Amino acid sequence: MSRRGTRLLTLGFSACVLALVTACGGDGNAAEDEARPSAPPDFDATFEVELPMELVAGEGQAWVLTGNEDEDGAALSRVDHTGEVTELVSLTGQSHDIAAYGDGVVVAHVACDGDECEETVTEVLVLDGDGSTVAEEEITREPGPPDNESGTVDSVTLIGVLDGVIWMDTSAEGLIGYDPEAGRTAGQAERPMGVVCLLSDGLYTLVSPDWPPPADQDLNNLEADASFETAIRRMVDDEWTPVPDTQRTFPLLQFLNSECVGDALRTGEPDTASPAWSPASGWEDAQPYTAPPDVAVAPEAVAEGQGNQRFVLQNPGVIGRVFAGPEGPMSVDTLDVPADIFFQEFEPVPRLVVDRSSTVLVGCILKFGDSWPPPPASCSINSQ
Repeated sequence: MSRRGTRLLTLGFSACVLALVTACGGDGNAAEDEARPSAPPDFDATFEVELPMELVAGEGQAWVLTGNEDEDGAALSRVDHTGEVTELVSLTGQSHDIAAYGDGVVVAHVACDGDECEETVTEVLVLDGDGSTVAEEEITREPGPPDNESGTVDSVTLIGVLDGVIWMDTSAEGLIGYDPEAGRTAGQAERPMGVVCLLSDGLYTLVSPDWPPPADQDLNNLEADASFETAIRRMVDDEWTPVPDTQRTFPLLQFLNSECVGDALRTGEPDTASPAWSPASGWEDAQPYTAPPDVAVAPEAVAEGQGNQRFVLQNPGVIGRVFAGPEGPMSVDTLDVPADIFFQEFEPVPRLVVDRSSTVLVGCILKFGDSWPPPPASCSINSQ
């Protein structure tokens, strides 16, 4: 149950839920959808967008979440194989996040409700491959504005999609799984004090019984190399259940820098070799996926993609990818991208957003200057 209120689940399951993209009654954008050309087997196009936040590669198309100049609200758009960008919906609020869902996309965000922001709601919107609304769901409802008196800020993060269930981390009620087809919550659990990874067969976390330290202990006095006993846990029937034979001891910073990469839970910094755990292989030593800092070399920009992919701009026109390959977790390959778009000068590090599906590679690079807003991001989309 909510820490500040009662959770409400009100299903809007049909294309008639929101008149955002199509109208009910059979007309809507049917003519436009029929006129939209299907993607050819091979395509390659460039485009520009303002303030890209996230990209999702789909089937012959992509989805982009963009911000705005005042950093409040966002817009969700579709990018077709020609590079044409079509805005589908304007979103209010904050903490926007998107993920692939079937041939479409799911977007989650936190927004005010009421003329004076009397309440804060966490909402999920599901669109199909044509951009039509499939479902809208109110996941949580809390009294007060997102920036509340306790100093915390309401937020939502999409962890991923597994077997049709959308898993998200909400500040209001911890982890929640929502099934759009069934129109109901499919799971809920407390947020653990460690990173949560959606791996190939479920949700996992790395936790330590000694973290966080007691409230009366000064965190500033903790040594960076202080050892912490840790273990992997898996969510089973909404409970975090220990996974046998996963106990490991890690220094504090290695434990705190754990992340989800290529169907594995990896510990430590990305520029150092470090242990990683996956359901397929258990604990294994993982190689670094970024280069150590070098004053003679421009910093590498890093982007997260769907399915815990990680993308690293290594050289002009070359992006390294860490992904869950058929040969095992944390597989590595390189992707060729337009060198006139994807290159890195020295500071500042650009915002890199990239994603790859079985048919599409899409990416943008946003370079910041001395003024705000920055110039439009240069992007490309091509077949794979």
